Amino acid sequence: MRQRRTSQGFTLMEVMVTVIVVGTAIAVIANGFAAGTRTTSRIEQTTRAAFLATELVSQLETEEVDFLTETEGDFSEEAETGAVGAVGSAEYKWRLTVAEAGEEDLYKVKIEVTWADTFDEENPRTFELVRYFYRQPEDEEDTGNNAPAGQ
Repeated sequence: MRQRRTSQGFTLMEVMVTVIVVGTAIAVIANGFAAGTRTTSRIEQTTRAAFLATELVSQLETEEVDFLTETEGDFSEEAETGAVGAVGSAEYKWRLTVAEAGEEDLYKVKIEVTWADTFDEENPRTFELVRYFYRQPEDEEDTGNNAPAGQ
């Protein structure tokens, strides 16, 4: 009589199924890491655009950039317009859109910051910031003589 041998290893089919399952799991995990990297990069770019737009607002408030005459520029270190941005921000461009806000000397200023997306360069990304500015008429501007009467 012939005795049957007991198997002490894996069959080829079991090995192939295991390789397919492990390979699929690795592909899903790698895709998750890639998506996380894209999301992190976009968040960093949008945060930088928000920072640059806020920096431009402060330059508008201090009148380093005149919102009634300036319309667009970039955030390079030595921009011709006087608007200066953070180091490494030359790829970010800005555009001002000014509209009257319904009250005399009150203006709605929309700042659009655009840049090329790292992962989709064909479709630029945009961040918008809207602020209202009051332009004091020239005859009411502060002349520097604010000393109380009698001094």
